[in-house]
Amino acid sequence: MTNNDGRTITAKVVDYKPGESVDIELENGTFYQDVALTHFSEADCKYFKSWHQAREAAKKDAPLMPDSKIKAFVKSSRDDDFNKSGDPDDREVVYEPAITFDNEEVELSFQKVRGTLVFIGESVIKNREMHILYRENFTIDLPAGSRSYWNGTPFTNTYDANPSNGSAFGAKYEGYLLVLRDQEGKVRVIKASKSKWEKAYKLILNAEKRKGYSSDFEDSFTPATIF
Repeated sequence: MTNNDGRTITAKVVDYKPGESVDIELENGTFYQDVALTHFSEADCKYFKSWHQAREAAKKDAPLMPDSKIKAFVKSSRDDDFNKSGDPDDREVVYEPAITFDNEEVELSFQKVRGTLVFIGESVIKNREMHILYRENFTIDLPAGSRSYWNGTPFTNTYDANPSNGSAFGAKYEGYLLVLRDQEGKVRVIKASKSKWEKAYKLILNAEKRKGYSSDFEDSFTPATIF
């Protein structure tokens, strides 16, 4: 950087107020705030402007990180009822998966966030036998300081939890796993209704719907229940 007297300094830009001033930090760590633009050369002022434009553009499409201030509230919006046409013991549960996102970053927007939502059920026949009830991928934009909504594809889960009739089958909803990735596909945010599922997210994402799994998804086996 060069001032109006021709003196050259080495510093980095910390902040910029268009048409007014700039904050800079020298190599030795000395910080100067609100330095008037009149102290700098025309070339420096053009650089300050381009630096500001690039920073503002980056804020509008910031990379999602593990510490990004994103809150996610997963909803199942279930409608539970007895089967009206078949076995009267069967229960038909209609789910309407949805997520509410709160981006608490005041200046940073996250574009094209890639997510996967999984609903996990437990067998009505065998305790701690887990099943994948539902899995859906989606993409969403999360504007700075805003609330965003995503609605998944509704689905019906049918099961019979009455062992006395000899025809029990299926699995009841037990919880969820939510995984968010950045635009490059790197996993940045993991949220689940059970902490052990957060650790096992890779296994859950790769789990097959027609198999049974241990509660930590480390083991797979032929399910005790029938779908």
